[in-house]
Amino acid sequence: MATLEEIRKTRLEKLAALRKRGIEPYPISASAVRRELADVAENFSKYEKEKEIVIAGRIMAIRGQGGLIFFTLADGSGKFQGLLKKDESGEELFQLFADLADIGDFIEANGTDRKSV
Repeated sequence: MATLEEIRKTRLEKLAALRKRGIEPYPISASAVRRELADVAENFSKYEKEKEIVIAGRIMAIRGQGGLIFFTLADGSGKFQGLLKKDESGEELFQLFADLADIGDFIEANGTDRKSV
């Protein structure tokens, strides 16, 4: 098990990697059209018709499976499972998320609302 100092060192390295790529890890603002997670889950049929939705929350779990990354987000209203597909997001974004996202991070994500089978 990693020590707190090792965890801190890794997190600081990831922070530096984000900044090196021109990504501000602590942005001043967020999308004005962001939806609450409970609203998206409860009104799935409404949002399924939209071309794209924006959600935000804290990463509670991450698990990868080949060209897929499943992640669970939570905000004050509820939880939501997200899916990042390498063939849809592109290699660069997929690898960025795989390498630098951690449980506990706050993120904003955009995409389509779909149900998995």
